[in-house]
Amino acid sequence: MPKKPASADGKPQPSAQELYNLALDLLKDGKLRKALTHLNKAIRLQPQFAEALTTRANVYLAEGEFTKALKDFDRAIDADPHNPAAYNNRGVVLMQLEMYEDALDDFDEAIRRGGDQAEIYFNRGDARGFVGDMEGAIADFNEAIRRKPDYAPAYKQRGDAHAVQENTRQALADYTEAIRLDPQYLFAYLSRARERRRSGDPNGALSDYDAALQLQPNHPIILYERAGLLAHLEQPARAAADFKRYLAITGLRGPLALAVQRHILHLKARAYWSK
Repeated sequence: MPKKPASADGKPQPSAQELYNLALDLLKDGKLRKALTHLNKAIRLQPQFAEALTTRANVYLAEGEFTKALKDFDRAIDADPHNPAAYNNRGVVLMQLEMYEDALDDFDEAIRRGGDQAEIYFNRGDARGFVGDMEGAIADFNEAIRRKPDYAPAYKQRGDAHAVQENTRQALADYTEAIRLDPQYLFAYLSRARERRRSGDPNGALSDYDAALQLQPNHPIILYERAGLLAHLEQPARAAADFKRYLAITGLRGPLALAVQRHILHLKARAYWSK
């Protein structure tokens, strides 16, 4: 059996597989940067090490380094073109880079190569939604839910697709189910609030904005939208307070900030004269 190459101090150097295994242990402990060091060494020793390339790409994806992740997934797929997970994960990166048609191709390929997880159908549904294929998106979300009935994000995204089609009843049912499955699902409350407001239920929308802000009190988009709704509901004092918090949180400056500040003054005047 051949000996392992020795380092400068005479100790045997770890193999690519051993370095990869060390990286996996570090990833379990959440030590991404140290894991990357071992993955880099493993890949230098074995440039076509598909598992190491895929794992490093996933680390880059988690760190938001999408261009690096894409390069590693390309290399991993060249080294092992039969792994559906690599196509799925590359599709996720392409979605982040707003390359939706290319992402769709990868999700199709992941399924063609045997990927049967609900998450792959969910991802393809998302991509189809971005290219305007709402019927295809709904079909994929249906399949994701069939495979994983407690998949709250699939209900929420299917609700969004129904909302685009102005199918309010089904959209609200899906948002409600997503919230039942995950009562902490901030964006399900936000989507339901928007659909309730659009469909003429401002009080129901306000209830959802309130619930969302209980989960994340300083979310600027939700504060801004609730402020507008409160103004519509003739609650100017609360509306002014939300707009003021929105400005404080965002640090908004310039003409838009001045416009919001003028709106706050107007709302305060309305609140005063309504007493």
